[in-house]
Amino acid sequence: LGWVRRSDDAFHALCRGFVVEEWGNVQVDVTEFLLALTFHSCRLPWPSLGALRSARCLLRDTLQTTHDFLEVRLCESEFMSLPLWDENELAKARRQNEAPTCEVVAVQQWLFQVLLCFQGELHPHCLNTNTKLSRQSVSVHRMFSYLGLGVMPTDGLQRAMELLMPDPPSTPYSPDEPTLDGTLRVQDLWGLLFSHCGRPATAVA
Repeated sequence: LGWVRRSDDAFHALCRGFVVEEWGNVQVDVTEFLLALTFHSCRLPWPSLGALRSARCLLRDTLQTTHDFLEVRLCESEFMSLPLWDENELAKARRQNEAPTCEVVAVQQWLFQVLLCFQGELHPHCLNTNTKLSRQSVSVHRMFSYLGLGVMPTDGLQRAMELLMPDPPSTPYSPDEPTLDGTLRVQDLWGLLFSHCGRPATAVA
């Protein structure tokens, strides 16, 4: 990959672009950094909101759980079955790039490995040829936290509201709590704004 041969000064300048304190990014998030390099090098777009919506609906329909499905963990085969790009998006990317785009299957496998490797903030999980990916997993919450990142803060908030907001409870948490459709719990909104359980706590304000 071309970016591997860049100078230290080039990497330093690139890293500064990932720290924007007024947007809530207080230090470089290694996972976001590697995903950005991946999509740039492979000449593929970040998954669109429409594609991520489809993936979310597919997961809700197929995952059998009585708990919040965002906390369900996906193995590699389940991650690979998700429709992260549609044919129109891929065709557009191929027309716009002078150099050929990378194979989608290989890129999606690499995305899984990136999400897997750095999900332990203090103890990265280093993969090698002996690592059995079939036994490894990432949470749905972590996947949408990163693949659903927006270009601007407002775009990111819109994506997070659609992808990461937990489903409302079917019954009130207490007898005194009314059941109101279309309302948000303050705790859920707080968790969404501060990337709770999605991104490293040290990387967001």
